[in-house]
Amino acid sequence: MLLENQSLLAILLLLPILAHSVSAEALDLDAASFHKTIDTNDGSLVMFYAPWCPHCVEAKPKFNNAAKEVMKEPGKVMGMVNCDEKKNQDLCAKEKIEGYPTIKFYSKGKLIQDFEDDNSEKALIEFMKNPPKEGEKRPPSSSTGSEKDDQDSEPDTFMAGVTYLGAGNYSEILNSHEFVLVFYYAPWCPHCKDSKPKFEKAAKDLEAKPVAGNILAAINCDQKDNQKLCEDEKVEGYPTIRLMKKREMWAEFEDEIEAKPLLDFISNPPKEKVPPTPVEEEKKPGESGKEESAAGGQAEKPEDKMKHVTYLEGSEQFDESIKSNKYVLVMFYAPWCPHCQQAKPAFDKAAEGLVGAQGKVLAAVNCDVKANEKLCEDQKVEGFPTFMLFSDGKKSQDYAEAPITEAGVKTFMEKLPADAAAKDEL
Repeated sequence: MLLENQSLLAILLLLPILAHSVSAEALDLDAASFHKTIDTNDGSLVMFYAPWCPHCVEAKPKFNNAAKEVMKEPGKVMGMVNCDEKKNQDLCAKEKIEGYPTIKFYSKGKLIQDFEDDNSEKALIEFMKNPPKEGEKRPPSSSTGSEKDDQDSEPDTFMAGVTYLGAGNYSEILNSHEFVLVFYYAPWCPHCKDSKPKFEKAAKDLEAKPVAGNILAAINCDQKDNQKLCEDEKVEGYPTIRLMKKREMWAEFEDEIEAKPLLDFISNPPKEKVPPTPVEEEKKPGESGKEESAAGGQAEKPEDKMKHVTYLEGSEQFDESIKSNKYVLVMFYAPWCPHCQQAKPAFDKAAEGLVGAQGKVLAAVNCDVKANEKLCEDQKVEGFPTFMLFSDGKKSQDYAEAPITEAGVKTFMEKLPADAAAKDEL
């Protein structure tokens, strides 16, 4: 009887160990346990993720299933770090996490390489069966590459100290705080990129002087799952910064995007709800006005547009224009490009001088607008501004005179022969 009891006790003591070896899922790591885990194991595969990220939601079950197999072997672990948790945000910033999910392989405390294969259970297990050694770069085993390839082509930089919102947690986060200053953005937007470090600094400064119930948050409106939410919130340009009281828009931030004004705004919110600025009222440059079109790219204010130049948007309109006119000189540009800004007045003046010149048109294509991305790519536009002459629906030649002058453009267009066949003589 004593022997039976001892045997039973031994089995009970072994059960947790056996359970771990058979069915252990990936470890839930935080800033404290992360370093201990990667320092003490021969191989640690860590997935950095955010709960609102659709690719992460899809990847987690595969990662956990792979961990059950991998962690049977001593010295090999798989773990996950939730970068959306405030306590982990500094860690994720230090590990240079710029998109989700990101999977990194460590050995004895050292980063060996990023895991760049597809996030399938099989690929994860195969990788950990024979992990790379220090100094060895393991290429992806399949041609599909990382699941990160399926995400937006523009990487999304991470802001430490900022709470990230998504369709899944948007209402919950807003309703659980008194005031939330929300940064609506898109990764491809140049003004958003410029503003992010300032918004991040404001968030860190707020942490140092916490205002009860108030936080800074951000939402990537370019992410598929968030697009309808941003549309419902009537976000019409990027970046848009709004002070939300619970689920209600309390005031729009219309000051210069700098850390101090942002911090002041969230620390001392308006006592009364502030109605939004009417659309007709243009904001000054440098303010958080709609300098980036929510449809994609940097949209220009009406006063910045050339008055006598034909603006083309999308391949269909572009093709129609170059086919219906004898000659079209097209300026491919981006609004943020200094050389484009310098060239625009001369190009516009030249267009004014050509008004009435039948079949000769000066046109412009904003390559920073999403609707024109493929068009500019198809035309092999590699720098701004690029000038191309189209004749009878086909590209005839580049116009590469520098600097761009009114007289130079006018002379070039006036010398174009009436006979299309004569264009080869240019």
